Amino acid sequence: MYIAVTSCKACGACRDVCEVDALIFQGSRVIGIDYDKCNLCLKCVKVCKNNSLIVVD
Repeated sequence: MYIAVTSCKACGACRDVCEVDALIFQGSRVIGIDYDKCNLCLKCVKVCKNNSLIVVD
């Protein structure tokens, strides 16, 4: 399982919930996930209002 990043709208909701700083940003937009840090808690996916973070099995 992994988290796919699609068209991020830079709302910042995911930045506020990621407790392990696993999100990779370019400016204020998410462009990737650092899986060495990510524990797959999926909090970022749950708060993403734009469906920019998607769980892929």
